[in-house]
Amino acid sequence: YLNTHFIFKEVRRYGTLIDRPEWSRTRNNIGRCIFMFSLASNAIAVIIGTTLAYIFYKDGSAPFILTAKGRSLDASQELIALGVSNILGSFVKSMPVTGSFTRTAVNNASGVKTTAGGIITGIMILLALGFLTKTFEYIPKATLAAVILVSMYYLCDFEAFPMLWRTKKIDLIPLTVTLICSLALSLEYGILIGIATNMIFLLYASARPKLEIEKPSDDVYLVKLKTGIYFSAAEYVRKYILENCVGEKTTVIIDGKCLGNIDATVAKVGDSIYG
Repeated sequence: YLNTHFIFKEVRRYGTLIDRPEWSRTRNNIGRCIFMFSLASNAIAVIIGTTLAYIFYKDGSAPFILTAKGRSLDASQELIALGVSNILGSFVKSMPVTGSFTRTAVNNASGVKTTAGGIITGIMILLALGFLTKTFEYIPKATLAAVILVSMYYLCDFEAFPMLWRTKKIDLIPLTVTLICSLALSLEYGILIGIATNMIFLLYASARPKLEIEKPSDDVYLVKLKTGIYFSAAEYVRKYILENCVGEKTTVIIDGKCLGNIDATVAKVGDSIYG
């Protein structure tokens, strides 16, 4: 009797599925969609990466090339190995196999040349878990932190700072932002923020192209375009030409010998200048 009374009480309190308001159904549907999207996020990343790799392959270029210390490495082999490992491992209910920024950096600093170094690492981990597990609780956390700090110190490429200072000082800003965000947040977020910062500088450079104006005669101006011009730089180019090419009867000649690309917006701006 008590159980039946409790069930009827809960039904009167919450109602049935039919009596639920429309906003509750919408919220449940949105939550279900978000849950399914979170489950499919890895599949979406694989599909996008595969599509990009196929596009690069059709163009005749390598899909994924890593550069470090003046050397280029083809990362496609490791990605294929990880994919095959996950596919075959799923049949025996194994843990997912992924790459790691920290392990890769430690292997590189240790002088590892091939992926066979993972075998040595796995053997050492198995031996440590099998024979030294009980002794781990006696290791102070400060000692573990010191080991990590010392190992990470030798992974920092401090030679990049003077090299960037001599070549292009503005590149120190993305480097510094990436370093600070990686230390304050995490390595993944630091890389993403560094990429976003570098993209801002690239967009600014495309919006402010290099222009040179020569004056062969009194009423003739020669405008030399050094790089490709896109819609983000259209208004800047128009104002720059109108402000520097002044006169009652002025002839403006645009030298597009070095102009590699142009879009429709820039073409319309050119018509407005001559109009």
